[in-house]
Amino acid sequence: MDNRRSVATVSRTGVVKGVSEGLTKVRAETLNGKVSAECEVWVSGSVDVVFITFPTSLKMIEESAYEGTAFSAIDLRGTECERIMDRAFADMHALQYAAIPGSVTYIAENAFAGSGDVVLLVESGSYAEMFAREHGYDVLVE
Repeated sequence: MDNRRSVATVSRTGVVKGVSEGLTKVRAETLNGKVSAECEVWVSGSVDVVFITFPTSLKMIEESAYEGTAFSAIDLRGTECERIMDRAFADMHALQYAAIPGSVTYIAENAFAGSGDVVLLVESGSYAEMFAREHGYDVLVE
């Protein structure tokens, strides 16, 4: 798999747009080039970006990182993610599922604000399960 612009493109503001069906890598980098991350993106036949997976070394989802994007599923399982910051997944109107690993110990109150009826897939007894139940999210416990 490579960075195929024939599958997906990324705007200057970080919005991922599906072009054609397939799997590709998307890379993000700070302006100074000191911090970068890479993830896989699957685009369905309708050219909607369906889901995103993250590198195993991921520790935190930064503030507003995916705000307003059109992913329908987020899967953080298999990462070392510990923190999900303010509005990280806010206003994601297509978001249906977010899988959150047991390693997460903090989720900002507004991390999923405006994202509608997202279902959180969580580990039994985890901080994410507690967060989901306290904030009224639908929960699927693994």
